[in-house]
This record gives sequence, structure tokens and C-alpha cells, in this order.
Amino acid sequence: WEYVQVVKMDENINSEAPMDTGNIKVYNYTATGSEYQFVEPNLIGKSVFNVFKDGVQYVIITSGPIDGKVCDYEDSTGTFTFGTLFEPGEIATILYY
Repeated sequence: WEYVQVVKMDENINSEAPMDTGNIKVYNYTATGSEYQFVEPNLIGKSVFNVFKDGVQYVIITSGPIDGKVCDYEDSTGTFTFGTLFEPGEIATILYY
């Protein structure tokens, strides 16, 4: 076992970004294959802060070109649009609060 202690060295990093760390949730979507988008109504209006496809982190955007390792999240509809197509059985993991 390892014991790791983390210390925030720079108080200016994300100091204005509120995050309810006591209420973080995980949503997993399993792809059927060849889709690039899915809708999850339970995530409408949620604060999504990390998106992964099979463990690879994607950059979350709300506008602009969707290409490569980018995911457009529309919080008003719960729509996630990825820059790459899903393979059958591929899992998207969404971290939110």
C-alpha cells in the first residue's frame, strides 16, 4: 500500500471554480457501435467536469469544432457529441455533480 499526500502549491489554480466534491457521481454509457453521440436526460443541467472514452480523457467543449479527442456537452439537453465514433462495447465515463 502507498500513502499519498497532496498539497496545493498555487492557490490561484482553480480557486474560483466551485466544485461539490462531496456529491460527485459517475455515469457510464456503453456504445452499440458507430455512433458519435448519445443523450442522457438525467444529466440535463449537471456540472460535467470529466469525460472519458475507454479510459482516454476527452476535452469538454460547449461550442466550436468537434474533432479528435473532444466532446461537446449540451447541458440543456443532456447531449454528448464526440469527435470520434464509438466502437461496439466502448464505454464513455462521465464525471459530474
